[in-house]
Amino acid sequence: MVYNSKTAGIELTQVQILAVVMKTSKKSAAKTQKGLNQKQEKFCQLYFGGGENFGNGVWSYIIAYELNVPLISYSSLDEEQKRSYEVAKANASELLTNTNIITRGDCLLDELIKNEIVDRELVRVIMQNEELSAKVSAIKEYNKLKQRIVDKTDITSGGKPIFDPELSAKSKQAIEDYLKSLK
Repeated sequence: MVYNSKTAGIELTQVQILAVVMKTSKKSAAKTQKGLNQKQEKFCQLYFGGGENFGNGVWSYIIAYELNVPLISYSSLDEEQKRSYEVAKANASELLTNTNIITRGDCLLDELIKNEIVDRELVRVIMQNEELSAKVSAIKEYNKLKQRIVDKTDITSGGKPIFDPELSAKSKQAIEDYLKSLK
């Protein structure tokens, strides 16, 4: 039996039509819910997931796409491995401009960065004794978060000092006069 599509000007047999349908369904099955294929999803998990490859596009790509590049210095790679590395570098850069990858990355980062995790990391910085400037900054940030210290901005003086010694005596007298008038 032959399918004749006069509008398309092509003739396909049932076997050919079935082959096209099966090929299309395989492609659809390879896509994840997020519009990514399995390798793209794995790249996202590695790049945005917070593990040892977090933020490293080249190695996230090499692992996700199973390229033959050993974890050694670039100068020690053979020519084929160097080409694979360069391909990974270019393709990772391209993937990171793909809107589906960016959207999935945003979701993974939202899952990764939760208040509890940020609070725990802040406590780690506070508890360490090696980088004192980081420790002081973390303590200030913690106190702001817990509302122990509130930054106040004067919006009435236009940036001029609020306390002026010359006006202080006049102000004191004016306040005393006002309080007397209330009695």
